[in-house]
Amino acid sequence: MVYFPEKTVASFYSAYMPGYFIYCRKSTEAEDRQVLSIDSQVNEMREIAAKLKIPVADVLTESKSAKEPGRPVFNQMMKRLYRGEAAGVICWKLDRLARNPVDGGSVIWAIKQHGIKVITPAQTFAREDDNVILMYIEFGMAQKYVDDLSKNVKRGLKAKIENGWFPGLAPVGYLNHKVRVTGENTLVKDPERFPLVRKMWDLMLSGLYTPAEILRIANQDWKFRTRQSRKTGGKAIPRAVIYRMFTQPFYYGQFEYPQGSGQFYQGKHEPMITPAEYDRVQMLLGRKGNPRPQSRRDAIGRETCRRWQKPLPAQRSEGSERPWRAPERGRQGSGSGRTLRSLRHAQQSQCQGAEVKRCDGANDGRCRYAPCRTRCEWRWQEV
Repeated sequence: MVYFPEKTVASFYSAYMPGYFIYCRKSTEAEDRQVLSIDSQVNEMREIAAKLKIPVADVLTESKSAKEPGRPVFNQMMKRLYRGEAAGVICWKLDRLARNPVDGGSVIWAIKQHGIKVITPAQTFAREDDNVILMYIEFGMAQKYVDDLSKNVKRGLKAKIENGWFPGLAPVGYLNHKVRVTGENTLVKDPERFPLVRKMWDLMLSGLYTPAEILRIANQDWKFRTRQSRKTGGKAIPRAVIYRMFTQPFYYGQFEYPQGSGQFYQGKHEPMITPAEYDRVQMLLGRKGNPRPQSRRDAIGRETCRRWQKPLPAQRSEGSERPWRAPERGRQGSGSGRTLRSLRHAQQSQCQGAEVKRCDGANDGRCRYAPCRTRCEWRWQEV
């Protein structure tokens, strides 16, 4: 009988026997979460391979959730297994391979049709061992875990919403805050950005600035920057954010969830504006307020103030029976064509020495409508 040195046998197996893939996965894609998970799995799998004296063909790692199919590293590994590049897979647990029936079925199919082996610290699954039925059970339990987790998350979100707290990332001007004693996630004012966001609303309420102009003032003059988070933040406000901010009911105390469902909840956070101020901004943006007057004329057809519905004196040129309209995109007999640009232009240029209409509520100091506060409204022109 001829004996070969142990190193010679090991080199023979490495050269002529297909190795095993070491597959390690963590559930989150964030680099600073579960950062030790991948390394610890790789070390454990290498120890198992050394203990069983099986060669390692390649080490594959992935940071992707397995609740849905479509993991690129896993799919590439399965293709290589089908081509016979490895004899099997070494993993920490079966749920590292799959948590959905599609990927789980592909692993079981590879065992039955291609004869691969799946090795874990607790057990080895192979066609000749006739224990594939246990893989069905473990993959089913992994899928059940995902389903239960989804239900628990939805139930937690529903409870949070019913308690009056906005789910998800806090809008601009607020911060997410976790109460250490109770563990409740709440919203608090951002001491640095809350006053600046309120000033943006004040500029918009004045009727003299467009959202684009307010955006320029905030980013360039005030040096406004978003809060720094793990991946993003510390940058100027994008244009989409400023428009979303001016149309979000959250700032007057209510929020919609899910987005676009039309179902609103009363929030417990401290409002930044009043509902009336929110309606005013929506009118300036050409959107529907909540509530918004459906008509700006009284019973006899006279033009009325938007805020207090008081009649404005009719103005016609001498000897003319034709109606009057606003200078920009107006319809006959209505002021629907007035825009931010026309309002600002009228207050800065046309109103000097020109005959303008005044709201009856201008003198009582109650009307918050910008033209009433300045006792100036758009200039009327003959059609």
